[in-house]
Amino acid sequence: MTYRSSCSSILIFLFFAACVNSDSSEEKLQSLYRQRIPHSKYVIYDFRYSGSMAWSSDYAGATILDSNLKFSIKRIDELPCDYIDGKLQIENLKMIRIAGPLTPTFPKDTLLTPLKKYSKRCDGVNVNVTEYNETYGSAIGTGLMEYGFENFKETDDSLIFYGVAKIFGYKELPAVAAFCKGNIRVEDSSSGNINYIAIRQMVITRGEIYKPTKPLEIVENQPIIGQAELWFYPKHAMKSSLLTDYGIYKQVK
Repeated sequence: MTYRSSCSSILIFLFFAACVNSDSSEEKLQSLYRQRIPHSKYVIYDFRYSGSMAWSSDYAGATILDSNLKFSIKRIDELPCDYIDGKLQIENLKMIRIAGPLTPTFPKDTLLTPLKKYSKRCDGVNVNVTEYNETYGSAIGTGLMEYGFENFKETDDSLIFYGVAKIFGYKELPAVAAFCKGNIRVEDSSSGNINYIAIRQMVITRGEIYKPTKPLEIVENQPIIGQAELWFYPKHAMKSSLLTDYGIYKQVK
């Protein structure tokens, strides 16, 4: 066997060995969050698997599963999207999906009316989905915004912040701000202290956008379809154990 053919054989062996090892997907789990659905046996997982090779893309999404079953990649029956619309309830689970990933080419491609509505069965649960096209251009009022807060209160269907003060972002909030459960995630430290609480909000309105063809030009009164992510930082140390995981994503450790 020549040196060249020997090297080729080694490379082929290493490639197939990597493929075999990639089957052990549990080892590649990068992050896993879980929230319980009130008054049901079901939970929703938010997951992310990293690619096993440099050219492999991450696999991320959400799935619903019976709480008596252990999460694994083989049990994923992926939800069509990950944004809960309205009250989180198993008998009427509603979600919103923003179509993509390509940005619409013309302003008329963004509509405030849904593109379509449909239902999908995921692990025996009926999910009602409303789908929109995303915003033409870069929308003002979406993206990341940051706030500080003094305290919070959790109810059956909401999380309420007190002493809210803006740190960064476009949107002002009142001193007392309440958010419906379902799109809330707690990021905490290894010692169990809350680093911040992330809340996603769907934005379906008219407003200002930056025009794609002229990125510094602002166009007013345009349809906006997108999401804002609000991060709330506690002004003093708080334990994440003060919050339940009913309608609130917590990291599975």
